Amino acid sequence: GSCRQQVVYHICSTPQRPRTMPLAPTIAASGGVVSKRDRGGEVQKYLADAEKMAALGRHAEALQRLDDAASIAFRHGSSMEHPSVAAAALLANVQMLLQGGAWPKSEPSLDRQLREALRLARKSKARSRELEGRLQLALSQALFAKPGKTAADLDAAVEARRCAAE
Repeated sequence: GSCRQQVVYHICSTPQRPRTMPLAPTIAASGGVVSKRDRGGEVQKYLADAEKMAALGRHAEALQRLDDAASIAFRHGSSMEHPSVAAAALLANVQMLLQGGAWPKSEPSLDRQLREALRLARKSKARSRELEGRLQLALSQALFAKPGKTAADLDAAVEARRCAAE
């Protein structure tokens, strides 16, 4: 059967300000079973846990679950049955980090994570133009926020914003 994907958006609020956070894309497939070798189920579990932690006001734990999901997604997204699950996890993680206002010092960088997420979203059997547009917009925001950005980064940010608008 064919696979439909739907990105579910949830609200994660902090004492500073409310935030919209895309979380677990749900896979509705006939048969609906994720292969044990496929890490997509693990990513979805971390995303669901992040949602629960955020709803309980446990934001540090929610951020850790998002980071865990993004780490698996970055390393194993290419081998997942539904690479868009990995793309959505990377997007959720980067958006939360950007909303936090600080560019993390760890690798991979936010722009590198988003470029990988775009590659994964484009690789998906059932492509989502909405997901790709959100990734382009997030890439633009990340590049504008990047410390030590170059002229090439600014050009790429403008191009990503143009692509997101299409």
